[in-house]
Amino acid sequence: MAKLHNYILLLWGLVVACSQLTTLSLCEATNSTRNNTENSRCKPVTCCGIPGTPGRNGIPGHPGPQGPSGPPGRNGLNGIPGAKGERGLQGITGRRGKKGSPGIPGVNGTNGEPGFRGKQGPRGVRGPVGPAGLNGAKGERGEPGERGPPGEQRIIKACRCLSNVPTQVMHVTSGFWVCDTSMVGFHDVTNARGEFQLWIVKPVTYVLHIGGDWVNDDSVVIFYRLRCTHGANTVYLPNLQGHKIYKFEIHNRLESETFTYVTQDLNQRGKWTCHLQVSRGASTRSFYRWDSQYGEISLTMW
Repeated sequence: MAKLHNYILLLWGLVVACSQLTTLSLCEATNSTRNNTENSRCKPVTCCGIPGTPGRNGIPGHPGPQGPSGPPGRNGLNGIPGAKGERGLQGITGRRGKKGSPGIPGVNGTNGEPGFRGKQGPRGVRGPVGPAGLNGAKGERGEPGERGPPGEQRIIKACRCLSNVPTQVMHVTSGFWVCDTSMVGFHDVTNARGEFQLWIVKPVTYVLHIGGDWVNDDSVVIFYRLRCTHGANTVYLPNLQGHKIYKFEIHNRLESETFTYVTQDLNQRGKWTCHLQVSRGASTRSFYRWDSQYGEISLTMW
């Protein structure tokens, strides 16, 4: 193989040297005139009188580097779903489990709500009249009274004796009043107010009537009182706690309350202004409402 390579190199050097010689010195037989220049070229086979030998094929080259990878192929299509298999046979029933431990004892229930107030029973039959009592002992003779003043002075003193005139302080027959906020403490009932003229300081009697009030809850205690003012003096009748009554949600719209009381707390002459106040005590879940379609409010004093 080395000899063949050297022979090819020697042949290639001779061809190059022959091509560099002038045409006249190398090809005298074929060179004629300037006009025949196109036909005076040397033939590669007969140039210099040495016959040419065709070359052999060269050694094949080494394989080139691997080319870049092509783009990834697309995902194949989904295959056809297989047929649904048949339902298998039911398995054998397992053994019964062990009995569980006893549960935790239950908690006692709370007390139920109080029952409704029963209807008022019929009045009983009047009993028989008792026997007449014994005659009382004859009283002793009283001492003679003092001599009175002259006639004119007695008439003037009688004219100066004053008394409190019976007065209807308030009488509310229209409208309504709702307290939907917290009922802790007392609240003034709108328009339930009036004035009473106290002419003489002595025990004062009043009658307070309330009808048409109700609450939206059951078993509720309601308190009523009068706030009477005269200048800087304030008096609560009958007291700070007020009159107390028990209310039921279902039947309380059909009820009415009347309170009678005698007081000596009005100790100043003049005009007193009295206002009705209501409280639900410590309960805050429901509201209080007075509506004239169920009753009226009135206060009489004397």
